[in-house]
Amino acid sequence: MSDLIINIIEKLQNCSLFKELSSEETRILANICQSIDKEDGQVIIEENSIGQGIYLIVKGTVEVIPGKSGFLKTIATLKPGDIFGEMSLIEDRPAASSVVAMSKTTLLKIDKSEMGRLLNTNNAFALKIYRSLCIVLSERLRQADIVIKEEVDLNRENVDSNG
Repeated sequence: MSDLIINIIEKLQNCSLFKELSSEETRILANICQSIDKEDGQVIIEENSIGQGIYLIVKGTVEVIPGKSGFLKTIATLKPGDIFGEMSLIEDRPAASSVVAMSKTTLLKIDKSEMGRLLNTNNAFALKIYRSLCIVLSERLRQADIVIKEEVDLNRENVDSNG
């Protein structure tokens, strides 16, 4: 096994979405990963584009930024070990937000069609991924709730102080 694959396996094993996978499942997944480098300010996912896969941040930070809502400037700042683009596994709908590199960033990309093939041919693998995906999405929903509540409270304060 090459040093590159070993390094990718280590990164995958430290990611919450892939922690339940066996060593063999992680090795198979590592073989379909593609390393991508992005510069500061470079768009990784464009709002309204159809997702192409899951991204794992290896180095750097990215911001999730809504385009047209005008509600928040940044939904989330993601760091090494975090994932994004996971919704592309669930549905072929346009991305609700853009994801932009906020520094020189290295990512592992798992292509949606390759991941779909693994999910469709290995039920045990699929169960582990979808269970972990539910946990990730639940955590994100809870975080979004907190941000929305803070924004609503801030708007109420502004209305009360101006009105």
